[in-house]
Amino acid sequence: MGTMADHVALQNFRRIRTGVDPAPFLAELEENSQDWLRRTSRQAAIAVQRETQTIFLRGPTLAVLPRPLRNLLRINLEDVHSSMWTPEAKRFPVTCKFIQQVAQEQGGKLARATVVRLKPGGKVYEHIDEGEYYKKRNRHHLVLHSPSGSILNSGGESVTMQNGELWWFDNKKMHSAVNRGDDWRIHVIFDVMPNRS
Repeated sequence: MGTMADHVALQNFRRIRTGVDPAPFLAELEENSQDWLRRTSRQAAIAVQRETQTIFLRGPTLAVLPRPLRNLLRINLEDVHSSMWTPEAKRFPVTCKFIQQVAQEQGGKLARATVVRLKPGGKVYEHIDEGEYYKKRNRHHLVLHSPSGSILNSGGESVTMQNGELWWFDNKKMHSAVNRGDDWRIHVIFDVMPNRS
């Protein structure tokens, strides 16, 4: 696992770029470390994400509505297509510029985006990202910090991602992640809506 030859035959993963310098991204995180615990809904409400912490950079527009109102109106955020920048995003200009550039390079439109860290020895448990939102968008991971390598599984395949690598993977298949290291594993996770015209 981990060689370019191994990646050629994979169906559920594609390494897009290597050699991205994590330092500027990590500097932003260091300056804004309070944001890790600013919004805890993801790890609190989504059981498979309980060992993670998240900084939201772009989220569904209707997330601004209080949960009781969304429930009353039967709004499922997994079906909401529109997204917008969060208040936290302005504190992460390097990260936001990078993900916008990737979307533009792919001829697509940037959608939701987060920075997610997985605790030492932690897991993101098996799940499929379901809903109308996910059906139309491509999921990307930029590895910022994972000294022992970042293990991601999807559709029966497994890769070990390294610092500074940008990957696409199929989150519409059953997938999971493992952090076998003794430090937090940090990824920028973002979605791109392809231009289908």
